[in-house]
Parts: sequence; C-alpha cells; structure tokens
Amino acid sequence: MRRPKPIWPQSKKPLTAQDIKLLNNIKIKVFITLKCPNRGHKKEEQMPTDAYQFFYECTSCKKMLRSKDDDCFV
Repeated sequence: MRRPKPIWPQSKKPLTAQDIKLLNNIKIKVFITLKCPNRGHKKEEQMPTDAYQFFYECTSCKKMLRSKDDDCFV
C-alpha cells in the first residue's frame, strides 16, 4: 500500500526566526452553532482557543447549558 503524499510540504531545513514570528501571529477562530435542548434556539458563537468553556447561558430562555462529562466545550 502506498503512503499518501503529505499535505504540508516536508522540509529538512530548520525554522528561521522569521518563520517562528509568522507562526506566532496566526490567530485561529472557532465558531460553533449551539442549540438549546429546551426550546431549540440556535446561535452561532465564537469559542475560546485558550480556555475551556463548560457553561453557556441560552440567550432565548436563559437556561444554563453545561458541557457533557468528557467534553471541554458546551
């Protein structure tokens, strides 16, 4: 069986200071659609990338939503 080609180009050269500076400036935004189990209200929210979010208050019914036991996000 053949190995698939890597998506990111493989390079043997070490990262330069400029490469590291560019990588440090990358900002990732994670958006998810939350659906309230109480009324079915849906809302798209931005999730934090540097912390966990265990609780979320529904903007429609004001019910506090909690993440499942194994999840770190609502």
